[in-house]
Amino acid sequence: MDADPVTPVRPPARHGRPRALAALVAVAVLAVAAWVPTPAAATVADPMGDELMRLTNLDRGALGKAALTIDPTLASFARDYAFTCPTEPTMTVRGRAQDMADRGYFSHSVAGCLKADGSTVSALDVMADLGYRTSRGENIAKNTYGAGEATYAYGCAIDGTGCAGTTPSPATVAVAQQGFMASSGHRANILGGYDRFGCGSALAADGWRYYACVFSLGGPVVEAPAPTPPAVVVDTTPPTFVRRTGTNALNAGYGRTIGATVADGVRLARLEVRVDGRLARAWTLSGTLAERHVYISASWLRRGRHLVRWTVRDAAGNVRTSAFYLYVR
Repeated sequence: MDADPVTPVRPPARHGRPRALAALVAVAVLAVAAWVPTPAAATVADPMGDELMRLTNLDRGALGKAALTIDPTLASFARDYAFTCPTEPTMTVRGRAQDMADRGYFSHSVAGCLKADGSTVSALDVMADLGYRTSRGENIAKNTYGAGEATYAYGCAIDGTGCAGTTPSPATVAVAQQGFMASSGHRANILGGYDRFGCGSALAADGWRYYACVFSLGGPVVEAPAPTPPAVVVDTTPPTFVRRTGTNALNAGYGRTIGATVADGVRLARLEVRVDGRLARAWTLSGTLAERHVYISASWLRRGRHLVRWTVRDAAGNVRTSAFYLYVR
């Protein structure tokens, strides 16, 4: 069955002024079509599609579901996989997200592409002919949010409450995933009994970014390539301060709580705060995002100006600091 379009949702926090959020549509199993497209690899890198897959598995894990395997063929099809329309040999369709972006439509049916019986070819028809013939589904979204950093809350209930945590993510991806998780049809695809999936994105000339995620239970057997030695990746990027909370002034005899939220692309290791060079508090960290607070009492400090310095270190030894002056009056 088809899920109804969902009402636009409130976007997560982000930098800059938000713009319109499009409706999102989900679909379940459809009939098998009668032609076999020729596989073609995706032609471009797709960091937004990759990020949408990361958030999908983050939500699944937080809600007690096993991670879905990223299927390269499904990811390619969701993005820009090329296939020929069965009744129009001169019509080459560039996957799901890219085709919708190129031709300006938003549908689970492939615009202008018909089967021999005159019915419309759907995304799930194409999946069946690629060998994904059991349970399968598709989520699609579009929005005009940019790539500025936002905070995505994952593992939430359908009404947005009871979240397990937050993670930094580009606003356009966070809005798409938030919309999926707030809609029963999309959420059922994300948390359903599939075992593999792929997501893709494409940016249209008018500024709309289109997303497609396709899901399957089982699929064609592909011989695994010979293993290659893992590449040695050296982390040279220091962690970042996402935000800092607190005050710049204290009255004598009183105190204030100050805090910091830090993030790293690989793994955090340590966060500390010093006042006038003296260690006030330190924490051992793990994961990629952390928030910590410390109470500063004015009774510890003389009147005047004091330097408060936060220092965060990641597992590779990269360091970033953030400092401000605290005035005791």
